[in-house]
Amino acid sequence: MGFIKVVVYRLKMLLTSPIYLIVLLGMPVTVVLFSGLVLNRAAKDLRIPIAIVDNDHSEYSRLVVERIFQKPSVKVQTGDMQDVIRKVSTGKYEAAYIIKKGFMERILDEDIEGLIEMVKSPSSISAEIIGEIISSEVIRLSSNVTAANYVVSEYKKMKVISGKEAQQKTWEEAWKYTDAQWEPKPLMTIEYKEMQQGTLKSGSGNKGLFHTLDVIYGMIISYLMFNMLVGGSWVITEKNDGIIKRIYSSPMKLSTYIMGNIFAVAIINFIGVSLMIYLLERFFSMQSIGLNQVYMLLIAYLLCLSSISLFLATILKSISQLQVVTPVTTLITSFFGGSFINLSEISQRFKQISMITPQHWFMEGLRKTYISGTGWGAGQQMLILLEGFILFFFLSIIVLKITGDR
Repeated sequence: MGFIKVVVYRLKMLLTSPIYLIVLLGMPVTVVLFSGLVLNRAAKDLRIPIAIVDNDHSEYSRLVVERIFQKPSVKVQTGDMQDVIRKVSTGKYEAAYIIKKGFMERILDEDIEGLIEMVKSPSSISAEIIGEIISSEVIRLSSNVTAANYVVSEYKKMKVISGKEAQQKTWEEAWKYTDAQWEPKPLMTIEYKEMQQGTLKSGSGNKGLFHTLDVIYGMIISYLMFNMLVGGSWVITEKNDGIIKRIYSSPMKLSTYIMGNIFAVAIINFIGVSLMIYLLERFFSMQSIGLNQVYMLLIAYLLCLSSISLFLATILKSISQLQVVTPVTTLITSFFGGSFINLSEISQRFKQISMITPQHWFMEGLRKTYISGTGWGAGQQMLILLEGFILFFFLSIIVLKITGDR
């Protein structure tokens, strides 16, 4: 019961402080607004500008254009052929895709060769990739037609249907059924693989998404580092006021008292970061993969920060010293830890330096989460963060006992 009482007591102390409440609620909103702008800007910048010219104006051509508009990786514009080709030549569009006249008619005849013409910019590096995406939509329509024709042919052989009206109805049902097989994802997909330390490893292909979200989470964990270090000021205050020394004469163990306090600070910060993630998903359409694992990583990261904050507070003598050390520590560890840019990819020396920061292990765990999809690929990073928590916690207790005996 002693541990719970300490947690509740510290939570009450924190929540009754007007300044702390302003920081708790105001900072997440500020970080979210800034992060949301970055997220929206990054999402816009990542989209590839293309143009589509529909010369067929049929049901099938309109369906293809509509589906391409829904692709999150491209920014689609339509227009007449001359204007589009001129803008492609100036580099405004990565490429233009021209749907030829007779598009629907030829698909119904099961002839899909040369239905779409591609005109690409001389500097284009992704025109062929986008062409494959558009081709997949053509193949989707062609597969629907082929399947529907096959079903009608077989039913006619078995004399299950007769008459044009029955054949047309069966054809449409077969077409719709085949088309539905492409949702929520196609029957055939591309497996994403990447080379990691000389080994080819599979993944879900979410690495591009990570490059957008790492900026957001980098800012969040930097904010958490700063806030948790500032939150350790209670140790200095109670150490200087003699409260820590009086714990020795009470029935409560020093470790229980310290643990209860740092858990309370961690809980408050976890609520704050959860609010950030919710607001980003709710108002800025941030998409997270493996969100449960991200929360587990955050818990391990917060516990590690709690003990680091505790350790710094035990060796510093005043609040003013903490106020100087906090921003410097936050900036240095965030920079080398990969909150802003992944320096470990630049050189082996940077990687070795980054491995002593908690930010590195959080970002590494997040990276593994997005590469592996929803799988639990960040277990090693969680374990290292928890080991850091245990190490700094016991170091802090030792320092407090040594200074408390003086």
